[in-house]
Amino acid sequence: MRIYAGGCITLKSHHFKVNRIQFTGEHMAHHTLELNIDGMNCGGCVGRVEKALKAAPHVVEATVSLVDRSATVTTDSKPNSKALIEAVKKAGYGASPAHDTPHEHKPVSWAKVILPGLLGLPLMPLAWLHLLPMSVERAFDPIWTALIALALPIMAYSGGHMYVDAAKQAARGHANMNTLVSLGTLAAWLYSAIVVTMPDLFPEGSRHIYLEAGLIILCLVNLGHRIEHKARNRTTAAIRALLDLAPPQAHVIDDDGTERTIPAADVRIGMQVRIRPGERIPVDGKVVDGTSDIDESMLTGESIPVSRTVGDTLNAGALNTNSTLIIEATAVGKNTVLSQMARLVKQAQSSKPPIGRLADTVAGYFAMGVLVIALVTFAVWWFVGPAPQLNYAFTTALAVLVIACPCALGLATPISVMAGIGKAASFGLLIRNADALERLGDIDTIVFDKTGTLTHGTPEVTHIEVAKGFKENTLLPLLAGAEAGSEHPVAAAITRYAKAHNIAPQKADSFTNSAGGGIKATLAGKTVLAGSLRFLTENNVNITELESHLKTYPHAGLVAVAINGKAAGLIVLEDTVRETAKNVMTTLKAMHITPIMLTGDRTETAQKIAEDIGLDMFYAQQKPEDKIKHIKGLQSKGKVVCMVGDGINDAPALAQADVGIAMGTGTGVAIESAPITLSGGDLATVVKGIDLSRATLRNIRQNLLGAFGYNALGIPLAAGVLFPFTGWLLNPVFAGAAM
Repeated sequence: MRIYAGGCITLKSHHFKVNRIQFTGEHMAHHTLELNIDGMNCGGCVGRVEKALKAAPHVVEATVSLVDRSATVTTDSKPNSKALIEAVKKAGYGASPAHDTPHEHKPVSWAKVILPGLLGLPLMPLAWLHLLPMSVERAFDPIWTALIALALPIMAYSGGHMYVDAAKQAARGHANMNTLVSLGTLAAWLYSAIVVTMPDLFPEGSRHIYLEAGLIILCLVNLGHRIEHKARNRTTAAIRALLDLAPPQAHVIDDDGTERTIPAADVRIGMQVRIRPGERIPVDGKVVDGTSDIDESMLTGESIPVSRTVGDTLNAGALNTNSTLIIEATAVGKNTVLSQMARLVKQAQSSKPPIGRLADTVAGYFAMGVLVIALVTFAVWWFVGPAPQLNYAFTTALAVLVIACPCALGLATPISVMAGIGKAASFGLLIRNADALERLGDIDTIVFDKTGTLTHGTPEVTHIEVAKGFKENTLLPLLAGAEAGSEHPVAAAITRYAKAHNIAPQKADSFTNSAGGGIKATLAGKTVLAGSLRFLTENNVNITELESHLKTYPHAGLVAVAINGKAAGLIVLEDTVRETAKNVMTTLKAMHITPIMLTGDRTETAQKIAEDIGLDMFYAQQKPEDKIKHIKGLQSKGKVVCMVGDGINDAPALAQADVGIAMGTGTGVAIESAPITLSGGDLATVVKGIDLSRATLRNIRQNLLGAFGYNALGIPLAAGVLFPFTGWLLNPVFAGAAM
């Protein structure tokens, strides 16, 4: 690195090497396997599958999602998928290896909704109009006998999948949503069938037909499953949207220059791919020819296209806006950043916050509890109810069975988590697990690193001071041409500045680099020196005029320039503050969150940055261990701390904080240390993430309140608690509609 007079810029070398996000396993010694799970229908099923997987050998952790019917299993050795699938099957469910795309679950067919409704719905008005008596007086009444016989195959078709699953669960001593529905509908049919065939077995007032109740309950339950399926599809839309960004085909250029179109899945590393304007990029690659503006909003959340040219890296799914590019494939298929993002989002959506794990535990006992309540209800009405006791006892027990809804408890949390994490991914915030999503909304203190976090982490030209006898429009073409031969970050900043101002660099005839000092180049017959003031002095250049500017830029980096042995000017470089940093600090304070800056940079530099963005608290010259001490100190005072950083030196602090957010432009170590990654550089996304976390938690609480409230209110109503006061009982049909 060159030494510059007049100040210092802290440069982190990784900022110039890492130009795409990389995701790896959270624990290098652990392996992750995803499974598709079939047969789950409530939170109790989730608990049983998780228990079966955790009991399998070498399993460290297992998380099961009811929403997308999947399981994420972490093992301490290479996972044995056959053993895990067998464990799930022994628990009474189906399993298969998952692929990159979300598992497609077929919804209940409309026929299973319509057929029982076609028979059951007409029975209700006929009974209400007294055109079809619901009380049987003689055995084998021809109309009811025909209806009973017709209903059986319809119920077997519409409810067969529920009956089979309920039988499987019963064989293992378990109960679930299908158990409740199966018992209710089969009991309604069986009771009706016995009444029709042997009415004398029942007291005269109890010879009632419940056939329409069983049929309509099946109709409504299957309709509910279709609605639930549609809701689940909406929550997995984020993954599908990510994967759909990558086009299915690629235009490959062969060695002889001919172009052919092949499936993107057939592209191999090293192949050259042509990307025309308006096309999305099918694979990760490096630009080998062309310059164009690329829309990377799907990765970074930033809507403004960025310029990419030869040597730059492009990611699959990004949109080429205006010029043809040729790229060399560097990653394909599952290894692209896009696929890894989708995998990360999917795994995060399958995770559960503590409140979700509690709901699953409750749901696991719920169905069995409802069975007990139904039996108690039947017994109470049988022994102390008014005549006919059997009629009242059966009606209330049936209503209890069909009004209970463990699905609501099981879906209350994962629906919200999946939607929240998917939404976060859409604006460039990649959340690894639901715990981080929940915790982010609770923070009251947020700690920022400076370089690469509050600032861009790269030097940019901010001012140019020209000496007497020289002009900027003659100085810059020579300097840009001289710096074009250097790979130093400062040289890159100067060439970027020239390009942004449409300044064409002169072509250098010769170039030499003096390590730690500067460069010397010959262009258009002129000799250009660029480097520190000391470097110019060593080359016999009078720098008196340039030294007069040192006090003006005490915190900046300076490049002194001489042309033909005369001091020509000073280039002022600074690590510029991110555009949204000031607004973010203001917003955080308004949210009653205290922002703090911890930086390893000098106090003077840190103070200037703090003043520029309106930051009240900062600590400079902080080593990694000092940052950890600060965070621990805040936590000891009861603060919930979020750390935002990007460098290797930030990794320990990111891990110590209650929530760590790594800048996606940072090092892999930092990204691995944090449960949340900010894929773009827009700090406003952090605020969006906090708002989203709070909204998600609010929605989870609303869902759980609705689920618990519905069951807490509905089950007693179905059991008939209001009957002694109002004489009112809940019809099983309305109980099914409510569920």
